[in-house]
Amino acid sequence: MRLGQRIEFTPDGMPGDVVAHVDWISTEVDAATRTLQVRAEVDNPVLPITTATIGTPSSEQRLLRAQAFGMGEILVRESDWALTVPNEAVHWEGGHHVVYAYDGERFSKIKIVAGVCERHWTEIRSGLLEDMVVATEGSHVIKAELQLVANEP
Repeated sequence: MRLGQRIEFTPDGMPGDVVAHVDWISTEVDAATRTLQVRAEVDNPVLPITTATIGTPSSEQRLLRAQAFGMGEILVRESDWALTVPNEAVHWEGGHHVVYAYDGERFSKIKIVAGVCERHWTEIRSGLLEDMVVATEGSHVIKAELQLVANEP
């Protein structure tokens, strides 16, 4: 987290998104939830309400309500292009992330630097080339087999 990061918030039961930027970050991580509080101040957009009979504005309603829940996204970084792999392809081993790449004959372990993980995809910051084929489903089996081979006398 850093000050100025873009936030998009969609309040439950309300139309539209509200866009803001982080203007405060707590100095304390919650020990129970391992979460960090952040804040962004926004203008509360006006939703005009019309009367059913004449169709003219009769009052104003604000989009946001106190203590409202919803879904928010914080923009970490913008890029026109990123190399990504399915999340199940990435493993934690020996203090770093790895994937298992296939060279046409066999699988080998490739040390990578993982970036942003979003929904079903993990960004690969370095260590993997664009045209490499990686194991996804069942990659844990390849990991186990390579460990067995490495431990053979």
